[in-house]
Amino acid sequence: MCNRKTIRSQNPGLFRTDPGFCVLTTHIEVCLTMTYVEDICLALIRVLDHAVFHHEPVTLAGFAANIDFWADEIRHCMDCLAGDEKRFDALSAARLQEAEKLQIQADSVAITLTQQQLDRMKSRLHQSAVTFLRACRLYIEAGKQAELEILLGFRIQDRRQPT
Repeated sequence: MCNRKTIRSQNPGLFRTDPGFCVLTTHIEVCLTMTYVEDICLALIRVLDHAVFHHEPVTLAGFAANIDFWADEIRHCMDCLAGDEKRFDALSAARLQEAEKLQIQADSVAITLTQQQLDRMKSRLHQSAVTFLRACRLYIEAGKQAELEILLGFRIQDRRQPT
């Protein structure tokens, strides 16, 4: 996914990234240098996937009890991904303006995602969110499901499955 040093995992496990620091992974990529947007999206994807695939129904009911929080987190990540390019452009322009004002050379330490990386992250987030919300729908009233669909801009109910 990223053009930086990446550890890819197809199996859950621990990866040692430096002495004393391990990252628990479940079918995700761990980038050693990541943007804030990558950090929060991958963290949310990991939690949503873990809730669906590694918990008993009782625990999933607990996640569903906090569905407004999880929906807000999904929306926040979607908004962060949508605004990434605009924020990066503003950051770059401000850095150049300040460097000119100080009469110094601006280094290129800022990291951003390519459009392909943003699209892939959006797709992964959407897939995890839909899977999570569909798993939780047994514990959520129909009116709340409709409200979540409006907030998130996609359908929770799979039309191919009977209600």
